[in-house]
Amino acid sequence: MIQKRYGVSLLAAWLFAGTVTAQSSGGVASATSSWVRVSLKKEAPKAAPATSPATKSGMQVFSEPFSDNKNGWRTVETAAYSLEIAGSSYRMRRKTGSREPALSFIPLPPEINLNQARRFVIQIELYGDEKVIPEGGLLLGVRDSVNYTMFSINAKRQALVKALANNTTFASYMPGTPLEMGGFVQSGRNLLRVEKLDQSLRFFINGKEVPGSPYPFRPLPGNGIGLTATGNWTVFRNLLVTATP
Repeated sequence: MIQKRYGVSLLAAWLFAGTVTAQSSGGVASATSSWVRVSLKKEAPKAAPATSPATKSGMQVFSEPFSDNKNGWRTVETAAYSLEIAGSSYRMRRKTGSREPALSFIPLPPEINLNQARRFVIQIELYGDEKVIPEGGLLLGVRDSVNYTMFSINAKRQALVKALANNTTFASYMPGTPLEMGGFVQSGRNLLRVEKLDQSLRFFINGKEVPGSPYPFRPLPGNGIGLTATGNWTVFRNLLVTATP
């Protein structure tokens, strides 16, 4: 049970062929699917929420059912996107013909440290319009708008795993190259799951491990969690994070 409201810091940015316009009001960030080096004012998550009581094994649990806005997820309207909490879900709706993704993140509770945990699991349910593959995914290890790891799917039934450090991806480690998943990416509901065990990091879509996984675990730049979408209508439900020391 989350015990108190906390502040959320979100950044809005649009990237068009290497140019950026940042909105100081915050709330959403968007970027082209091919990342380029840019200069942005970094803004990190602020106060973190509480976890549920630890289990007997010492596992810490952070659960976000989106049944209300106690956790302070910011709802915003921008020229490109609308973000809202409704119907036990967090919703990102694209309002223009642009393909720039929406990006938002919040801090994890201090009891959950992704870098120090021997094992953690992060998962989210994605939904799209009927008979449409949802386009979006998870952000983990978020430090700010230009430092995080992304795990997402697209309408071509592909997965993307991307590590971003100071606006830069790495050719040899989670470069964000589309990975063919075929029928394992579905219209309607998709379950994205990330698992760390000791020094391995694994990525699953609907129970199927993506090509190239597991990856060697490298320290994440931060301890935030986030969501991203490129589709016309992307719905997120039942965000869950567990961590065991």
